[in-house]
Amino acid sequence: MRATGLVSLAAATAFWVAACSGADTAAVVRLGLDDNGKTVTLAVGDRLQVILSGGRLTGDWALASYPRPVLAPDPAAMPVGGVALLAREAGSGPVVLVRVLCAPPVDPPSCPGGSGVGPGPTAPTRWTVTVAVR
Repeated sequence: MRATGLVSLAAATAFWVAACSGADTAAVVRLGLDDNGKTVTLAVGDRLQVILSGGRLTGDWALASYPRPVLAPDPAAMPVGGVALLAREAGSGPVVLVRVLCAPPVDPPSCPGGSGVGPGPTAPTRWTVTVAVR
């Protein structure tokens, strides 16, 4: 019985040492429409999730650009109706999403005849945050 107790104590100690040492300290930062224009600081390994479509399965927002290789797409953490990026290395840059109304997402947005992505009654049509990875 005594050996079993020592093994359990060793396992519990190893668990708490790993938990307290920050072995898995990656954070998930979630942003929405109200975060447009802000600056966000992440650590390497953190995830950035952006949901602008209200969580619908299909939204009209698309990822237009992000700082490569600072961030990378993270399909495993993709939220419903949003995009997910993984902080891979230190650096910074803008993450830009555009509202797609007439064509595939491009930055800067353009649509024939002056319709689609651009100023109008469906604003905002462009959403940007600056991401700094430390």
